[in-house]
Amino acid sequence: MKKTIVILATLFMLITTVSTSSGFLPNFRNLKRLKPPSIKVDKIIWDYKNKTTKQNKCRDKCAEKWLGKCVRYKKVCNNRTKIIAAFNKNHKRVVKSAMSHIQNQMGRSAVRSCIDKHVKRYKGISKKQARDDLNALINASRWPRINLHPFNENTNTNGWAYLERKAWEKNGKLGWKNRININLNLTAIDKKINNGYGITKAGKALSGTIFHELLHQMGHSHPDTDSYKKNYESGYFVVVAGDCIMYSGAGDRNTAKGLSLAGGQLPPPGRD
Repeated sequence: MKKTIVILATLFMLITTVSTSSGFLPNFRNLKRLKPPSIKVDKIIWDYKNKTTKQNKCRDKCAEKWLGKCVRYKKVCNNRTKIIAAFNKNHKRVVKSAMSHIQNQMGRSAVRSCIDKHVKRYKGISKKQARDDLNALINASRWPRINLHPFNENTNTNGWAYLERKAWEKNGKLGWKNRININLNLTAIDKKINNGYGITKAGKALSGTIFHELLHQMGHSHPDTDSYKKNYESGYFVVVAGDCIMYSGAGDRNTAKGLSLAGGQLPPPGRD
């Protein structure tokens, strides 16, 4: 009897080992690895969120039969989720390039000089607090996690975000209460890729918008107007900061013209 148990146990262990290595049975030690890692570039961590909508899918179901035939029907509906916008592989590559560019430019003296030189006005947040927020972003070991939401719109706009105070500087450190939410226009990203920008240059063009929208989520604002040039030439902090990031501190008021607000078109296009 003991021999039989030992033989059966040995056979079970052998089958389990072979099956697991062949892919028939899950390796429970590796289950945690099946969850995809967060996308990140050092201090910036973000997640892609599909845009979905609820749609009713209905069918007629018999509610009453008479002599084997249905004489009354009722409508039965299932509320199903449908994906209406999602980041594809190229969109994600452009976003990662944009985040890398922001990360690399944040602490550069040329970018700070660009902001100091061109900012004239502040809206929503005081001048001192704006400077403190910027320093906190530069010196933080990590930023609040960013949710990226896609939409498709054939306009000049790269993205948008609600005006909220979700992150802030306090006692020299960066704090936050919630995730940052930024909406990005997939149609605008596609145009850049198709117009010969290449992934890196398209990412650079998008970086100013992402930083601009991040500042909106920190409470920084600018006047509501269709004239992005007017906003930039007026020197509003949130617009100028985005452009200085995008242009690596090299843009000036005569050439940049508020492109982080308008959608970021870097002249001239070129392949990576």
